[in-house]
Amino acid sequence: SSIITSEFATTKWRGAMMAAVFAMQGIGQLVAALVMMFLTLGFKSSLEQAADTKSCTGDCQIAVDKMWRTLVGFGAVPACIALYYRLTIPETPRYTFDVARDVEQADEDVKAYINGKSEGNTDEVTRAQNLQSAKTNLEVPKASWRDFFQHYSKWKNASLLLGTAGSWFCLDVAFYGLSLNNGTILKVIGYSTKDATNVYEFLHNTAVGNIIIVLAGAVPGYWVSVATIDTLGRKTIQLGGFIILTILFI
Repeated sequence: SSIITSEFATTKWRGAMMAAVFAMQGIGQLVAALVMMFLTLGFKSSLEQAADTKSCTGDCQIAVDKMWRTLVGFGAVPACIALYYRLTIPETPRYTFDVARDVEQADEDVKAYINGKSEGNTDEVTRAQNLQSAKTNLEVPKASWRDFFQHYSKWKNASLLLGTAGSWFCLDVAFYGLSLNNGTILKVIGYSTKDATNVYEFLHNTAVGNIIIVLAGAVPGYWVSVATIDTLGRKTIQLGGFIILTILFI
């Protein structure tokens, strides 16, 4: 979880650790393409029997059915591992204090983390008393739509929201828009699916082409950002990314 990472990380390495969390997207894209390529190679003889996807019946159809199920299954493995650790990892002291209102546990957790332990031990009686007191004295009123409009009616707050959401929107349009050009890029580098003579070549070209694209852009781009985000700064890297995307689109 990026939130847990940001709350646990020191200010010195917070940027790198947050970027590393998102850099796993590139690793995931690469692994998915590699698994697809190996599956295609494994079912090569069955896939070569069909000239195109419309005529993919019999052994070819069974092979494709096994391939997509295996691919989805491989994708579920890291997700299940991540889910296990997300459910078992202790909450950050910030969450325990601000959200759960468990002041006693938060204080003990801070002391534990400083000493290299995963979670602090508290006196349950004292903890229960403090929790009851916190519910009475530290209860925060629930937010309403009126509070929302009142808060963002001020330009200072509205500009912050628009700037954050707007920059993300522009980035996503450019970032995901590039995938629309994948067919053109694959054709230029010699991995066009239009020239495929059978289903095997179609899937093989798609997998290898995706590997090349991911290795040429996503993986190095993510990890260069991880290495430089705390030195160049967030704004510099984002502005540089916008400039590069603008050049690519032109």
